[in-house]
Amino acid sequence: MPVTSLRKACVRPPEVAKIKIKIKIKIKIKIKIKIKIKIKIKIKIKIKIKIKIKIKIKIKIKIKIKIKIKIKIKIKIKIKIKIKIKIKIKIKIKIKSKSKSKSKSKSKSKSKSKKSEWACGAWSASRYARQ
Repeated sequence: MPVTSLRKACVRPPEVAKIKIKIKIKIKIKIKIKIKIKIKIKIKIKIKIKIKIKIKIKIKIKIKIKIKIKIKIKIKIKIKIKIKIKIKIKIKIKIKSKSKSKSKSKSKSKSKSKKSEWACGAWSASRYARQ
């Protein structure tokens, strides 16, 4: 008797069952591969996002540093301007004090010259009187 006659009509032949099992296994493998690929893609996207965030943070830090440098430069310029103004004020004060001292020295020299003239005159008068 042939083997086929022993089987029930509703049961698949073993060759067909093996082929279907192989097909199912291949489908499962393909699904797993697709899932792994999707996971890898998601990981790559997350990495790219992290890199972009890091780049943005670095850019923000650089901008902050530039702003700080600009502020420091402005402060230095303001300090230099204040120093120049102080120097100008000191020069003006020195000029005023020199002009005052010159006027005082002129008045003193005038009084000294008058005294010396008087002294010379008195000396010469006393000299003439002796002779």
